Amino acid sequence: INVFRVWCMKLVSNKKFEWFILAFIILSTLRLVIGTIVKGYTVGLAFDIIDLVFNLIFTLEMIFKVIALGFVMDEGSYIRDNWNKIDLIIVVVSLIDIDSIVQKYSSSGNKSSSFNFLKVLRLLRTLRPLRFISHNVQLKLLISSLFDSILPIINALIIVLVVLFMFSIVGINLFYNLYHNCYVPGNHSAFRLADSA
Repeated sequence: INVFRVWCMKLVSNKKFEWFILAFIILSTLRLVIGTIVKGYTVGLAFDIIDLVFNLIFTLEMIFKVIALGFVMDEGSYIRDNWNKIDLIIVVVSLIDIDSIVQKYSSSGNKSSSFNFLKVLRLLRTLRPLRFISHNVQLKLLISSLFDSILPIINALIIVLVVLFMFSIVGINLFYNLYHNCYVPGNHSAFRLADSA
C-alpha cells in the first residue's frame, strides 16, 4: 500500500479540506467580479499574483485527487466523474492563464505568436464558479435533476405547441375575413379595406 496515496485519500475526503477549497473558490469568484470593476497596473499586478496563488491551490487539489482516486483506469477514478472533468478543464485553462501572465511580465517582452491564440481561453476563467457546484452535494443534485428533467420538459413543450397550433387553426377559421374594417378617428363610418390589401 502506498502511504502517500493513503494520505492523499484521507486529505481529499476530509471535510476541512473541502471547506478550504470552497473558501478559495468563493474568493476566486469575488476576485473575478472585482477585476471587472477595478483597473490599473498595480491592481492588475496584485490580481495576477492572487491568480497565481489560486491556480497553484487548485492544481494541487487536482493532483491530490488524481493520486488518491487514480486518473482514468480504476472504477471511480478522477476522470470518470463528470464534475471532475469540469474541474480538469478549469485547471488546464488556469495553467494556460499562468503562461499568459508570465509572458505579460517577462523582461524580454517577446511574446510567442504561436501561443497568442491561447489568450482567448482566458475567457474560460468565468467557469471558476462552476467548481462551487462540484463541491456541493445539494447543488450537484439540483443540477442533475435539472438535466434529467430536460426531456420531460421538451415533451410537455411539444404538447403545448400542438394545442396552440390547434387553437390558431380554430381562430383562423372562426375569425377569417372579419377584421378588414378600418375605423378613422373623428369619422364614425367604417371603410372596407380592399381585398387585395
